[in-house]
Amino acid sequence: MTPRVSVVLCSYNQAEYIQDAVESVLRQTYANTELVVVDNGSTDATHTLLQQYADNPRVRLLLNTDNQAVTKRLNQGIAHSTGDFISILYADDYYLPEKLERQVECFSRLPEEYGVVYGPGYRLNALTGEQWQDPTLRVSGQILEPMLRIYGQGFINPISPLMRRVCFERYPYQEEFFVEGESINLRFAMTFQFHFLDETLVVMRDHETNIGKAVKSNVERLMLVLDKLKSDPDFPPASRRSVEVFRARILRDAGWQSVRVVGDVPWAYRCYRRAVQAEWRQAFHPRTLVGLGLSLVPRWGRAWLNGLGNTLSAAKGNAIYVDRPDIEAG
Repeated sequence: MTPRVSVVLCSYNQAEYIQDAVESVLRQTYANTELVVVDNGSTDATHTLLQQYADNPRVRLLLNTDNQAVTKRLNQGIAHSTGDFISILYADDYYLPEKLERQVECFSRLPEEYGVVYGPGYRLNALTGEQWQDPTLRVSGQILEPMLRIYGQGFINPISPLMRRVCFERYPYQEEFFVEGESINLRFAMTFQFHFLDETLVVMRDHETNIGKAVKSNVERLMLVLDKLKSDPDFPPASRRSVEVFRARILRDAGWQSVRVVGDVPWAYRCYRRAVQAEWRQAFHPRTLVGLGLSLVPRWGRAWLNGLGNTLSAAKGNAIYVDRPDIEAG
């Protein structure tokens, strides 16, 4: 008998995209699939659009009327799922048709200690229609150290992994954090092995209301996640230094983004200072030196230089920073 796959789709005020997300699951080439849609109290037309799937035996709708942490909603969806494997999806993104089939097939050839199959993903600029492949980690086996040390090659795409249910039974989302996102993979990697499947099977939209655009709150939250990671009983003490190196690089790039995109120079200074405290070498990194230099330029000058930099680098994403309550509502 083929294993069942549960897709847990979390939504909040994404009526423009929600049907694409749902249909991308229902059109999967892998048949033994269920879809659990957990809505986080949307105030737009999301609930009305989802009602058309209420009678579909493959779909379970959890239409909440209040807004809670995304971590709580994902745990709610997983608790209502029945699959041997679980895949996470967000309402503004979608899967390509063979996503689940290819990953289940991959699991069939892997030992039980492998808990996650992941791969690269496309990014779609919702404003321009341009599509490109996101940089991603490309490592298999025990990947906690590579995740922490090979920073800059890319993260694990949040919607690409297919995970054994036991991963979430051992490490449910931490509800004290509003969102955990791809950092949950750091906890999975303490116990389970990962397999990289070099096939691009998912698409994430880049638009002005991505929760990833809330740079400051995301970085500060990640710092707390890293603190808690080191206190986990499953965390290997030998990796403590790697966590601090990872922390330093995140803070360094946060300082760079703060100067380039956010425009909050005092916060950029705090990020750079904390980065150097975690790893002194960050004091001499180009992003630290150039970022500090840019911070001395008047705001209008920084805007001009940043625009020039985006043009010269042919940046594909939308260089937008937002820090609004509706983004945090997720």
